[in-house]
Amino acid sequence: MPGDGKRNHLLLTGATGFLGKVVLEAVLRRWPELEVTLIMRPRGRHGIESRFRRLVKLPCFSNLPPEWPNRVHILEGDLSHPGAGLSAEGHAQLINNVTHVIHCAASIEFDLPIQEAARANVDSTLNVMELARSCPSLRSVVSVSTAYVTSHQDGNPVYEVPAPLSRDPFQLYEEIRNGDPDEPALLRETGRPNTYTLTKALAEHLLIQRYNDLPLSILRPSVISACIEHPAPAWIDSGAAFAGFVYLVGAGHLQELVGNPRTRLDIVPCDVVTSHILDQLQDPPPPEERPRIRHSTAGVDRSTSIRESADEVVSFFREYQVDRLPRIRYLGSNRLLLAVNRGVGATLGLLTLKGRVFRRRSLEKRHQADEINARFRHFMLNTFDFRSSLPWPAPPVTPREYIRTICRGVYRHMMRRDESQLLVAGRKHTRVQQDWYWLLTRSTGPLSTRLGLYRVRRHLSAWAHRVTIDEPALLRAREDAPVGSLVVIHPVLSHSISTAAVLTAFTMLTRPTLGFGAVWVLPEALLPHSITTAVLPEDRRTTRTHLRPWILATRDHTSETPVGTVSGDPEDLVRMLASGVPTARIEVRLETDPDEHTLSQQEDASSLLLGKLGGYTGMRLLRRIAGSLPAHHGHVRSAHLHFEPGGAHVYPVEPG
Repeated sequence: MPGDGKRNHLLLTGATGFLGKVVLEAVLRRWPELEVTLIMRPRGRHGIESRFRRLVKLPCFSNLPPEWPNRVHILEGDLSHPGAGLSAEGHAQLINNVTHVIHCAASIEFDLPIQEAARANVDSTLNVMELARSCPSLRSVVSVSTAYVTSHQDGNPVYEVPAPLSRDPFQLYEEIRNGDPDEPALLRETGRPNTYTLTKALAEHLLIQRYNDLPLSILRPSVISACIEHPAPAWIDSGAAFAGFVYLVGAGHLQELVGNPRTRLDIVPCDVVTSHILDQLQDPPPPEERPRIRHSTAGVDRSTSIRESADEVVSFFREYQVDRLPRIRYLGSNRLLLAVNRGVGATLGLLTLKGRVFRRRSLEKRHQADEINARFRHFMLNTFDFRSSLPWPAPPVTPREYIRTICRGVYRHMMRRDESQLLVAGRKHTRVQQDWYWLLTRSTGPLSTRLGLYRVRRHLSAWAHRVTIDEPALLRAREDAPVGSLVVIHPVLSHSISTAAVLTAFTMLTRPTLGFGAVWVLPEALLPHSITTAVLPEDRRTTRTHLRPWILATRDHTSETPVGTVSGDPEDLVRMLASGVPTARIEVRLETDPDEHTLSQQEDASSLLLGKLGGYTGMRLLRRIAGSLPAHHGHVRSAHLHFEPGGAHVYPVEPG
């Protein structure tokens, strides 16, 4: 490949698909001298130039040099036609230049009629191989198949060998092309669950028998999902396979699953598959090993069970809520129990929805959930033990961590949700999760703290339609503080100090994943003067007031500073400071929507409550300030918290 002193030109098919985009980005990033030709077909009103312009604008290519489109040539064609549907000029241009071929194009629809599936997955593959054979400078070909070409092996290992077929592949192929086969009978005969896996298996056999003169590698990925590293962590733009499952479970529309809870799902990151493709492209098989079959799979050791996967998805989307509160009402294969639970869930869901549009959308999501269960039943009931000879080319992640990465990718790229606008409170949040259920599902902190936060949550729902935080910014600011340090959260704008303080404390106490331990909520007057002067920059020091609240928290937690606790004793804080713990600052800015009901620029809860709080600390102070918001500030549409590190310095504080 590039750097070997030879001219190199790559033909890539399927570049508009999820895998094809990641492969294109990796090729352009990894080999800056390489030129690429894409075969594309018009779709609807969009010609190939229009489709390519849309491809260029996708965020997965944002890290490439801006001139990268100059290295890509596009030709109009249709892979299912002889000669890939190329014009004579395009055909001549292609065969005179191409040295390497990657064939990613396929239809991943499971339920296509058998003849359509054969055109998409068999005819197209054979036509691309004929093109490759006609290239005089050809050095390597990789054709992407699927690990599920094999029928289920009842837990036996699945090796990198051709998957058995019930009869001669040429006879089977001709019967499909020329006749009208009995599709259900054909699937039963071959032991395949759908037309996708059958046609992929058929294509492999035809490749092995017809094209053993080509330097051909057949790569079999399992379930392809979100990337780990490249082109960006958690990148995904396809709702097929596991991502569709995550989408519907996370949005609360898929609550009854068909499957064996112990079945292990073999899910492989898209950039891992891409790395395997490029490695095979660089290292074509020797003549005695052609064609070569390799698995690009996670393996049983890197896989999670369906129960573990579902639990991780539910856990993630309870933190990052979307439409409904996610839950798994039933997981199993008993048709009666499935029907009962589905009926109960559908009835309750429709009764709680208001309006014809919302009911129609709910029914559409229900239909999608039923399709997911029907299409993936075979894979949810059977564990496939794929054995691969390829190394794992990505950073090590645990299976549960990877499921969470997929959830993050679906949330960000498919649901179009912004993690920097994370909903944490307000009336919109309450619609997804009622106050009483929210209280019952809180698992951190003592009961008194949870009851106090329940009161605060109700006040916030009365005050604002939605309260959001920039969680990634808070996590970045937290990372700038030393491990085990004391962190001071200080509002930048004086008019919003109390409001920002109550929202910040509420967020830190209700989201243990942020990584803070014990939290102190204290009026400024109860803190030693040396603390405030040491931590605050000089231009932020003002006259000390009795009621200005301070939010302090430990970064990380120990048995002495457990997650989800709020302290009302300033002596605890003083003792911690006396032990020499370093203190860092994080600044918070409160932004509200610009209408007549926003916060007053002159008033704040501190001045409104002056003289009424006395020595309130901890949860009492938090509840009291939160309780003043609806009464004195009206209702706001949205309130947003943004966090920034207060500076690169760490402030060692000695209480005076």
